[in-house]
Amino acid sequence: MTRAPRAEAPAPRRRRLRVVLGVLVLAAVAVTAAAAWIGVRALTAKQELEAAVPVVERIVDVAQADPTELGDSIDELTAHTARAVELTDDPVWRTAEHLPWIGDDLAAVRTLAAVGDRLAQHVAKPLVGVAGQLSGDGLRIRDGRFDPAPLAALGSAASGVGAELADAANAVAAIDREGLVSPVAHARDRLSDLLEQARPYAEAISTAGPLIAPMLGLDGPRDYLVLILNNAEVRATGGIPGALAVVHVEDGTMDLEPIRSNSDIPAFDAPILPLGTATADLYGSLPGRFVQDVTMTPDFDETARLARAFWAGATGVQVDGVIAVDPGVLAAFLRAIGAVEVDGLTLTADDVVRQLLVDSYLRIDDQGTLDAFFADVGHAVFAAVTSGGHDPRSLVDAAVSSAQDGRISIWSAHPDEQAVLADTALGGPLAALDAAGPDSYGVYLNDATGGKFDPFLDLAVDAGTVECRADGRQEVVVRVTATSTAPNDAWQSLPRYVTAGRPQGYGVDVGVMAVDVAVYGAPGSYQGSVLVDGERVPAATTTDDGRPVAYTRIQMLPGRTSVLEVRYVASEPGAVRPVVRHTPTVGPVTVGTWEPACEAQ
Repeated sequence: MTRAPRAEAPAPRRRRLRVVLGVLVLAAVAVTAAAAWIGVRALTAKQELEAAVPVVERIVDVAQADPTELGDSIDELTAHTARAVELTDDPVWRTAEHLPWIGDDLAAVRTLAAVGDRLAQHVAKPLVGVAGQLSGDGLRIRDGRFDPAPLAALGSAASGVGAELADAANAVAAIDREGLVSPVAHARDRLSDLLEQARPYAEAISTAGPLIAPMLGLDGPRDYLVLILNNAEVRATGGIPGALAVVHVEDGTMDLEPIRSNSDIPAFDAPILPLGTATADLYGSLPGRFVQDVTMTPDFDETARLARAFWAGATGVQVDGVIAVDPGVLAAFLRAIGAVEVDGLTLTADDVVRQLLVDSYLRIDDQGTLDAFFADVGHAVFAAVTSGGHDPRSLVDAAVSSAQDGRISIWSAHPDEQAVLADTALGGPLAALDAAGPDSYGVYLNDATGGKFDPFLDLAVDAGTVECRADGRQEVVVRVTATSTAPNDAWQSLPRYVTAGRPQGYGVDVGVMAVDVAVYGAPGSYQGSVLVDGERVPAATTTDDGRPVAYTRIQMLPGRTSVLEVRYVASEPGAVRPVVRHTPTVGPVTVGTWEPACEAQ
């Protein structure tokens, strides 16, 4: 039996089938090609971003040594990041970002590449360019003048850094890490952590940048009152203002006017300005009546306002700002510029503090001669710094190290500038305490002898925590250990100007070291017991900007030690990691931790 021949499909149907098959084949080829395209570009982009990492590390290392050598590294970095952006920002890549499984990863890689490139182009490149101008001869002082152009450029370049990093951090934070493949998630987290670490520094640079030109007299002349502090008679900010002078700054020139003794500034029967509540509670009217006592408070904003008023009353001059420095700053600058000769003495970084605060009182018994010697030292160091010929980086390092040690405080009479300074460690002891964070505690000293006895003060400050309460709030105990290293016969072997004592020693016997100590608690904490050598003692108490303060006296005979403990209760349950800031003294202060016990009930 023969079969009937099968009828062939109509021609149009066969053509449609071939078209569909052709489209499917082309689609498969296109998808395969697109996948290959994306895969190759993704691999290359990954390699470009990975290659940028050691370049960034090299930039950090070289920037600390010689920023002028960074040009090639910056070009290499921007080449890598720009190539990564080019590889991840085409229509095929963006279309693939809508695909399941891999779309989120592709979008994340594109964002990371874009953020990296923007940081390289708009943060690293301009700042490094300015840093190169500031290094080498860019900031070198010649005949009392520096070139203001690089500093003006720094202010301009720094103004947008904070915003750039904030935008970058927000872009990275917006990447949802859930579902990302491990390498992409790790890259996202790493960049996010780096941006968060850099953000406070970038904000500080961005905020302070615009202040550089006006505060250095590039937009018009400025006069700054300089308080030269004497740590031999310690005060909360460092020491009494032993001498005062005005520095005139204008368009890159700096001139130091004659240095005057604090004895040239008249005292008042009543405070020259109204005092803050905390200042009046702890120190009475003294800071407002005597220029020697304006530094009793750690609030440099109040110190500077009082000093400015005293200076205006004595000279009729209203200054644009106030700067406080101590002999430790002179030592830092002598380390940068070398020794200076004053009155037949060679003063070096290693001995200038001792020469000023100890030896001078042993060899000079006339106050006028002492004042003249201190003035000569100040003028000699200033002249040496501004004469030129010194590495500007070493001068910057001297200023930075002094600021980190709390030996430089700056206040501006211009409200917009002061608003910035008040949020930095340069704003004085209390500003530095606030900048140290919410778990910061402060220890500030005021000499109670009326002499110059504090070079013989050895100080250690410790903070520790203990959990004694049912509500989970920890107790923080700040311990101050003070030792008098004065000779046993200090009462007769040291000049009375050094030991002081009755009657100028406020009830302190000759040869006894006496220091009034203000201990500041963390904001919102509660002050508890105050112990001296294990015994409860009365203390003046107040609150200063939300911080509880206890103020009491410790006294030591030569060779003896006294221990002050002030207990606080944290404002909230949970672990506390206390950070301590303190008055800068003649010698180093040992800062550490300890393990206090719960108080006996």
